[in-house]
This record gives sequence, structure tokens and C-alpha cells, in this order.
Amino acid sequence: MAIHTNTSAVYLCTNQELQVEAREEGFDFIFGTDVANNELSFLFESKFEPYQEYSRTDIKGIDLVLKLGDSFIRALEVKLTVIPDNTTANDRESDWGT
Repeated sequence: MAIHTNTSAVYLCTNQELQVEAREEGFDFIFGTDVANNELSFLFESKFEPYQEYSRTDIKGIDLVLKLGDSFIRALEVKLTVIPDNTTANDRESDWGT
């Protein structure tokens, strides 16, 4: 069983009309398994081999690949968003990203 911290993440997916939707999901759902984190391999910028059969050329690395032993579980593109806090909320937009 994965370690549960009641932490969720914003998960972007497409609905039946192929529109992007954002929803909060737990990490068991996002990781595609409830196996304990210490049993998983977290590979960064790695190839997700099951996708290779759909490409005529060598595929590149994906942000995060999860494996359990030799089995591929999930490939994730990770996007981090910074939310202003009390020290940055009044900064000019031209200062963002510096």
C-alpha cells in the first residue's frame, strides 16, 4: 500500500469532447498503482518502452516513468505551476520567471 498523506495533485485530462479538464486526484490514481513508493522505480527523463512500438523513430525521454521491477506502470509529463504567496503577489509581471 502506498503511503497516504491525503495529498492530491491537479491532474489534467481530456473529457469525452476532448476538452482539457483539471481535477484533483490522489497519487495512487496518478501513479496508476497502490504499491508502496519504496517498491517503485521513479525514472526521470527516461524512455517509456511500451510507447516505442507506435513510433517509427527512437522515442525520447518522458519526464517521469514509473516501474515496478521490469514492468512499466506509467509515463507522466510533469508540469509545475508556481502560485504567488505573500512575498511575490505584488511583483510586476515583467519580473516573473526571474
